[in-house]
Amino acid sequence: MNQPSSLAPSSRKTFFGLPKLPARSAAWVMPLLLSLLMTFIVSLISTVRVAGFSLDFLRLWLSAWALSWVVAFPTLNLREQVRDGAFRADLYHRLSVYPVPIPPLRAPPGHRGCAQATDIMLSAVGTHHASLALRPRAGAPIPSTDPERGPAMTATITFPAPTCIQIPAFSVAGISVRTRNSEEMNPAIARLGGLWNRFFSQSWERLLPSRGDDGRIFGVYSAYESDEHGAFDVTAGVAVAEPNLAQAVPGAHRVDIEACDYLVFTGEGEMPQMVIDTWMRIWHYFADNPQVQRRFGTDFEAYEGPDKVAIHVGVVL
Repeated sequence: MNQPSSLAPSSRKTFFGLPKLPARSAAWVMPLLLSLLMTFIVSLISTVRVAGFSLDFLRLWLSAWALSWVVAFPTLNLREQVRDGAFRADLYHRLSVYPVPIPPLRAPPGHRGCAQATDIMLSAVGTHHASLALRPRAGAPIPSTDPERGPAMTATITFPAPTCIQIPAFSVAGISVRTRNSEEMNPAIARLGGLWNRFFSQSWERLLPSRGDDGRIFGVYSAYESDEHGAFDVTAGVAVAEPNLAQAVPGAHRVDIEACDYLVFTGEGEMPQMVIDTWMRIWHYFADNPQVQRRFGTDFEAYEGPDKVAIHVGVVL
């Protein structure tokens, strides 16, 4: 076998006698080999921890290895592809989204009432910090600030949290049932559907005298046994200016809404899914924010129409 005269045989060998990679191939072969090795190890460990050495181990491991390698191996410089028109710019920027965590909105120190806004104005420091985090991923320029003139830019972020308001006491009259969430999950013993059917079929919104200016329909949760797991009363009714007159109607029940701070969660859509979805958001919110404590005094749903609800949950601040 002929050897090129300009290179000694030893110069074309490397570890274990394998030929050296040409320079033009090293740029993609080495990342390929490293990604194969890394994903091999990571997928093996992950599969063992999740599935153990079961009968499906080999199939699960190989599929996890292949998927993780496809995700991990950087085959394209997407910025250059976008610049050359070979890759969609909108998709590139979606892939380059960098999450910037925003802390929950808090009332000012010493203020025991609700915060009066759900928008956060980012300061110059916050904007600068966010841009530093975004720059490596999205190629965003870093905004400059003038320490004498103040922030060079600000941004408004709509915080995905409920509105917090203080509500004075008022009264609602209507018809009531006592139930619990576990019972409402069973259609055979659920009571809320029958309560609302009776309220509208018997036109209770017209039977009750001394209605105030608030024309909304209310669903009030009160008399909590403990928390969301215990029993509670639900009243379907309307706001009344003179509770004693309304309570005199046979079968009517009166409940007094506590004056306190309420978190307001709004929802729109078709009934009853609209209310179910809004309550799911409420449960997730309190699960994700254990520092916010419910009062379990009175909570209420306020219906401005057949497809719009505002659920008020009393909280301790």
